[in-house]
Amino acid sequence: MKNLISFLTMAIMVIALPVASLAQENQENEKEAIKNVIVSAYVDGIFNEGNVNKIKAGWYPECDINIYNEINDTCTKSKAFRFIPMFERNPVGLTPGTTYKIPMVHITGYAAIAIVEIYHKEKQIYTDYMNLYKFRDGWKIVTKTFYAFPK
Repeated sequence: MKNLISFLTMAIMVIALPVASLAQENQENEKEAIKNVIVSAYVDGIFNEGNVNKIKAGWYPECDINIYNEINDTCTKSKAFRFIPMFERNPVGLTPGTTYKIPMVHITGYAAIAIVEIYHKEKQIYTDYMNLYKFRDGWKIVTKTFYAFPK
């Protein structure tokens, strides 16, 4: 009986370890996919290039950007796609030379959050908190909340 229990325990471990490893690998692949969307649609699309196609590919059309006004202690919402007409007229990034760090991505199923630090000339200008959903055609930014560092 002890041998049977030992055998079954080993069999379960042999089956479970590769499954856990595949799940971890898939999670890392999804994190990379999210980072790629953020870099392409946000960092490059808006800051570095003003590229409408990249913006449309990574931002959900109804995406809200929450803007806190510290002076009035109010929060307003703006659509991310408000940038589109500006970049269609003049496809130049808001601040070319922008760099970034993505210190955290957390995924649960089809939902994710990412913290994105935006730098210009080696000075941090924003910390963004981006919520993403995974649609059939990939990850999309669906909301953004941010802190703008004093200039």
